[in-house]
Amino acid sequence: MSFLINILKKSASIYLSKSAPKIEETKENETEKVEKKVDDENIETEEIGQIEEDKSNSDNLEVVYLEDDDLSRKFGIGRDLKKNYNLCICLYAINKTLEKPFLEFYFEKKGSEHQFIETTLDSVVFKDVVQPEKEIENESKEPEKEIENESEEPEKEFEMEKKIIDIRNNKMVGGDNVSDVEEIFLKQCNDLIESHLPNLPKEYKGFVEHGDNVYAMFETTSKKEIEFVRGSRFCLVDEIQKRKIVDVSIRDDISKMFDENPELLILKDKDGKNIKIPIVAYLCRKTDKYYENVPIPDEKIEQEETDQKIQHEVFGSVYLFTTDIITTLGSFFSFFTGGKKIKHYALFIEDERVIKNDASNVLDFIQQGADSVTSYKTYTCISFKDKDHEFWAVKSKLLFTEL
Repeated sequence: MSFLINILKKSASIYLSKSAPKIEETKENETEKVEKKVDDENIETEEIGQIEEDKSNSDNLEVVYLEDDDLSRKFGIGRDLKKNYNLCICLYAINKTLEKPFLEFYFEKKGSEHQFIETTLDSVVFKDVVQPEKEIENESKEPEKEIENESEEPEKEFEMEKKIIDIRNNKMVGGDNVSDVEEIFLKQCNDLIESHLPNLPKEYKGFVEHGDNVYAMFETTSKKEIEFVRGSRFCLVDEIQKRKIVDVSIRDDISKMFDENPELLILKDKDGKNIKIPIVAYLCRKTDKYYENVPIPDEKIEQEETDQKIQHEVFGSVYLFTTDIITTLGSFFSFFTGGKKIKHYALFIEDERVIKNDASNVLDFIQQGADSVTSYKTYTCISFKDKDHEFWAVKSKLLFTEL
C-alpha cells in the first residue's frame, strides 16, 4: 500500500513540475491581456479627454465664412419681378465637434437625385410692389428738380438708406419699393423652410444667383432640431465635390453652382488660411467572412456599440473605415429601401501613408517591398485597397465624428 502511495506522490510531483511552466505562461498571458486592456482603456480615457479639449478649442476658433462681399443681399435691386424664379434654400451648419471645424449642407432626396429644399418664387407675390410700366415711363419724363439747398442732399441719401431692409438680421423695416421686395422675398424663404423644417433656428446670410435659380443661404446652429425625413441628410464638402451622396447624384445645376462659387465650400481661419476638409467615411466591423459597414442601431432593439476598434492582421488595433459602402446584399439594399442605415462619419486624414497595393493582399504587398510591417504602424492614418474598396486604418478617435 505504501508502495502505491509513493508512486502516486512521485507521479503527482512530476506532473506538477511539468505543468508549472504552462501555468506560469498562462498567468503571464492573462497578465499581458489585462495590462493591454488597461492600457487601451487609459488611451481611450485620454482620447475622450482630448476630444473634449479639442471641442472647446474648436468652439473658440475664429472661423471666417461668407464675408460681406461674397453674397448679394438685396434681391429687389435690378430685378425683373415679373419673372418666375426657382427659389432654393442652401441650408448649412458649421460642425465644431472636432479640433478642426467643417461645413455640412442639408439635402433632400427627390426621385433619383439629391437637391435643396426648393419652390417656384411666383412673380404674383410681388404684384403690389411692382410699378406699372406707364408709371415708370411718366416718371422718366418728369424734369429733374433743381436742389435748392445742396446741404439737404446728404440728408436725403441718409433717409433713403434707412429705408433699405436689413435682411441679414431678419429685420423688416422701411416702406419703399425696395424694402417691400426684400420683406416679401425673406418671407417666402422662411415659409419654405418652415414647411420642411419647423421651428428651425436659422440666420439668413444672402443669396447666390445661377441661371433662373436663386440660392438663399441660411446657417443653422441646431441640427438637433431637425426631424430627418427619408432620404434627407447633411452632407460634407467632400461629397459635393464628388457630386454624389453615397451612390445618389447631386442635381447637376447645384453642382455647377458650387463650381462657379467655390468660396461657398471654404472655411478659413482668422489668418485667411483655408481649413482642411474631412472626407466622408463608413465605419467597419468584422464578420465571419469579411467586413461590413456598421449600421445605425435600432433604438428599440439594439444597443450602441462601445468598442468600435477591430484587430487588423497588419495594423493592429485600429478603427477601420471605407470610403464607399461595402455592397453586401443586406447593407446596400437596406440603405436605399428605408431599412437599416449605415453610419457615416467625417474623417480628417492626418499623418497618413497610402499603400498602393491595388489588387494585391496588403500583407503580401508589404512583405514583398522594402518596408517592414512595423514601419507602417508609426502612421496615424493608413490607406490600402481590398476587394476594390479603399480602406483607412485610423489609430486615433480624435480624427473622426459621426454625422
